[in-house]
Amino acid sequence: MRKQFTFYRSFASAARCIENPTERALAYETIINYALDDIEPDREKLPKTVAIFFTLIQPTLDSAAVKARAGSLGGQAKQKGNETGNEPTADLTSEANASTTEAACYTW
Repeated sequence: MRKQFTFYRSFASAARCIENPTERALAYETIINYALDDIEPDREKLPKTVAIFFTLIQPTLDSAAVKARAGSLGGQAKQKGNETGNEPTADLTSEANASTTEAACYTW
């Protein structure tokens, strides 16, 4: 059980594309239950829009959970050959978020 998780703007943009307010609320609940309490939703019982929404977001939630567990254990050990810590690193997360635009909701 986790105490927190990161909710990205892309999650909100995708949720706003779910026109039915009840389904949108269910999408938020599905993410919260999965991210905080590891409750896997039964996709067969979810409305199609919510199942699609969750399927697209689940890998990001899973990756964040793995990183959180590693951080709670003190992080990952440094790899051999990088003891100096002088190698440059890129903050790809902030660059990606800076260039992210609002997702468009398409109707077919």
